[in-house]
Amino acid sequence: MKIVLIISFLISIVSAQEISTQEAKLMTLEKSYSIEKSKLDSINNVLQTQIDELDLLKKAEQRDEDKIALFMSRAHSVSKLADSQTEVVTNLAVQIKKHRIILYNRYSAAIDSLADEQKQNDEGKLKELNYKRSLVSPALPLFSFDPVLIERIDLANTENSLEKSIHHDYLTNALSEIDSNIKVLNRKKDEVSTMIRLNEQTEDFIDDLDGTQFFSSIEFESQNKSNFRFEQSDHSGAGFGVVGESDKIIQLYDQLQPVMGELIEAPGITNTDSLASDEYLKLLQGTEKTLKLYRKLIQDKMDRD
Repeated sequence: MKIVLIISFLISIVSAQEISTQEAKLMTLEKSYSIEKSKLDSINNVLQTQIDELDLLKKAEQRDEDKIALFMSRAHSVSKLADSQTEVVTNLAVQIKKHRIILYNRYSAAIDSLADEQKQNDEGKLKELNYKRSLVSPALPLFSFDPVLIERIDLANTENSLEKSIHHDYLTNALSEIDSNIKVLNRKKDEVSTMIRLNEQTEDFIDDLDGTQFFSSIEFESQNKSNFRFEQSDHSGAGFGVVGESDKIIQLYDQLQPVMGELIEAPGITNTDSLASDEYLKLLQGTEKTLKLYRKLIQDKMDRD
């Protein structure tokens, strides 16, 4: 029994070290991304200024061809620099995405391990891991298909077999994308629900402590509450965040609005900055309901064939 406990303890240490290493890598990558992205923005601003000046030279009543050639050469050089810097930023974005997936899986494994052990004194760690996991949770992707084009497809009245086959594949791929998004939403709902539940358990625990004679000191009580509450501050360097996620959802609604019209009601951007809030959970639930409705519309279109 002792050997099992020792092995379990060593595994937990190794797991914590791996998570810390990956967190440090992600922070370094995101810091580099921020720096390189600022450089790219500056280069693009310079390029746009040169393009505007070049347009003015070309529209001048008395064209100076030598000056135009000089500005074109400069713009070309800056354009090449922008292309090179774009590649740097893109590569960093790819690395960040990979490390977020690695961290997401590491957090999930640690959460499952703590949940299996069911230790009361691990509740604080469990909340911390759930929150960190939500910050690196994969973002909700936008649709690659065109809902307006899908609206125009009529398989039942399409006589050309090749055209019908192409349209059928297009609808099938659209359903696959919607199903993928629904899975993402379900995962996020589970994460948020877990954080809300853990917060409620903590509050109940604090309330129980408040009712005992051992915690009559107001100063001591306030200190303990601040320690037990789940930290909900914005870790802008580590994750996507509620506002960014809301923007993604709004963009999804914008894609569907032209074809669904009054069938859906676009949500407002959530007023909370907390990943563990009922408001954010309702936003995810409403989006899932909308996607399921749109999925049914596409499926009905295919069933009428």
